[in-house]
Amino acid sequence: MKKFVFGGALLIVVFALVVVFMPSFAASARTNSPVSRGPSVLKLEHQVGKPGAQPTSNAFKFTCPGANKGNLLVNVTESVINDADSGQAGNYWALDAFSRTIKVWNVGSDTYCAVVQYNGTFAAQPGQKSPGSVGSNGGILTGDEVGTIKGGYEAQITGPLDVSDPTNWPLVGKVNQGNAVDYQCVINPDGSDNGCPGAIDWTSKYFDQSSQSFSFNENPWGWTYVGHDKAGTPDAGKADGVWVNASTGNSGDILDVD
Repeated sequence: MKKFVFGGALLIVVFALVVVFMPSFAASARTNSPVSRGPSVLKLEHQVGKPGAQPTSNAFKFTCPGANKGNLLVNVTESVINDADSGQAGNYWALDAFSRTIKVWNVGSDTYCAVVQYNGTFAAQPGQKSPGSVGSNGGILTGDEVGTIKGGYEAQITGPLDVSDPTNWPLVGKVNQGNAVDYQCVINPDGSDNGCPGAIDWTSKYFDQSSQSFSFNENPWGWTYVGHDKAGTPDAGKADGVWVNASTGNSGDILDVD
């Protein structure tokens, strides 16, 4: 009888411990276990579009359906330097520096729409294929090509809100307390990058990406690049082409033709 009582008591204690600690284990699992899904947000931000198709516009403006002042959740500005830029040939061809505004509207239960607008510059890397290269079309960059970037994207996001670093990623204001986020990308001779160890996926700062419900769909998107020879070269300021890189199609190229 005493053994039965002792055994029953032990089972009760074990059950109580499971009840107390299981939620913590579950929370830890949700936080630390990545969800298997499609391309990362950073990968989606470096798409190269459809070679040979024609873009619908060179001036990209994006608006979220259902967006209004009352449901604007995130409104921040982020500065980025040393971001590797991808081209049609599959290589990285330039390092970018830009300022981008990130606006996110709550349009339903765990449903959001974002508009991200870029305004910046690019610096082509010598020896890389030009961004508009397809097959025999295009050429090799000299490194004299620099210019401006404008554009951005619209994205549909689902998943739980999770503002994980409000000091550096507030809901309103400047990211990283106004300091530039250095992606630390290096473009290798073969056109690959070094993984960009300083890159930050902005959605990870506002949403729980470990949730099974998290998804990010970037569409539409588009950027316009206007190139010219950099200062200090014999043809400084001379036009080096316009490349439009968009979800609706690409056109043009950036290439020093001196």
